[in-house]
Amino acid sequence: MRTCVYLHGDDETSISAKMNELLGDNREDVKVLRLDMVELDQARIASQSRSLFGHVQYRVGVRNVQSANPFQGKKLLQLIEEKRDTLVLVLCAPNVKYSKDLHKKLLRHPAVDVREFRPKRGYFFKQWFNDELRKRQLNLNSEAIAWVCQRLDGMQSNCCQLLDHLELYQLDKQHDISVSVVAALCGEERSEEIRSYCHAMLARSPDALVLLNQLMMHQHLVAIQVSTWLQNALQSMLIYKTLIHQMSVQQAARQAKIFTAEDKRVYANQHQHWSLSQLQGILYELAHLERFLKGHSIESDAVLMQQLTVKVLMQA
Repeated sequence: MRTCVYLHGDDETSISAKMNELLGDNREDVKVLRLDMVELDQARIASQSRSLFGHVQYRVGVRNVQSANPFQGKKLLQLIEEKRDTLVLVLCAPNVKYSKDLHKKLLRHPAVDVREFRPKRGYFFKQWFNDELRKRQLNLNSEAIAWVCQRLDGMQSNCCQLLDHLELYQLDKQHDISVSVVAALCGEERSEEIRSYCHAMLARSPDALVLLNQLMMHQHLVAIQVSTWLQNALQSMLIYKTLIHQMSVQQAARQAKIFTAEDKRVYANQHQHWSLSQLQGILYELAHLERFLKGHSIESDAVLMQQLTVKVLMQA
């Protein structure tokens, strides 16, 4: 891999997936950073620092090169010109304007490996998806195929992840996979395991740590997906708690039509464990955590989620 790779095009999902593939994971001799253009100076500082444990290479992903202003663009070009052996840059510019001056310069730069990502859409996406199903010997019913082609049109990277999960799911090749299964695997329907974890967190039960371990270590769920569902559960509890302050518990349960029957039962039982300020505080922590889950921390995603879970339990 060259010391600078430039990923651009309309397929934002594939660009992001390719960036993660090129960056890889933190190792003793490789440190990974994911930055925005406003944080570009961190890349230079990191590459200039000397490790006490020998040679260390920094792989830096820059997510939003398309939004760079002229001053930021000049600094980026200077960083590329320095050609440090301790620094590898992966530049991402989804949906960049082709008239942008920085884009033109990066396309022409001899030290930059340029890769363009254009998504398959419509008929071509459906054809590609059906070809993948045949290659992997997966059986989806017609409703599930139509659902995927509508929801994931043009997002081949997301679709490949779905296909990987479906291969693990479909042990019995004799039965077609339904649209409900596909939607659950895409994260549009909350799985029973995630629901149990969220409810354990609302109850501030130590079981939350066990359930989190099952989700992250055994089922290999993405941390940002787990945190998003937890955020939704806490926001719903905050709405429920606000209604409690305004009316009786019975009236609140009737008014909260956005909740399922099961969620209403959980909130009615667990709302006394929380104050409004505590809920707002944890929601702030989750918003802050999201930044670290996107690559601003040397800790693993599983460790970050465990730390948050312990913090919630300790407040009980």
